[in-house]
Amino acid sequence: MEKKHPEKSVVEKISLKKYSPETARYAAYALTSEAYAFLRPAGAGALSVELRPKPGAAPAGLAARFRAALREEALREVLFEENKGLREFMLLKALSAPEPAPAPSAALTPEQEKELDALIAQVEREIKEESAPGKDPLGITRRWEDKHGVKTRSKKK
Repeated sequence: MEKKHPEKSVVEKISLKKYSPETARYAAYALTSEAYAFLRPAGAGALSVELRPKPGAAPAGLAARFRAALREEALREVLFEENKGLREFMLLKALSAPEPAPAPSAALTPEQEKELDALIAQVEREIKEESAPGKDPLGITRRWEDKHGVKTRSKKK
């Protein structure tokens, strides 16, 4: 049932036996970019939804878009209820995930230990070679005191 008001608003009467108030509210909310929505009781078991077009929005087809949004919201409500058990199961499964298995111990075989010792010895040799005197042509590793000498400050009186 559609009525037109002088302000070009559209009024739809919704049966609460067919649609819940939440469904009507969500359907009206879907159209709030185009119109202001006002929900009011309309007698026993009914709800009145008034849609006033916003400035610059055309009221043409507003009632049809509201009815389509109402049907879509009713379908969403049905699907939401039907999938409630599945959502609860998935949430419970996600929250009660088993503890991860402990990482295997890092025990090395005798061959791996020998190889590791050889690598460590090689790295230590390379470090010694790199830090040997004469390998610093720019004098970067020299201390400031060695480079410039120690200067003492005289006290002013």
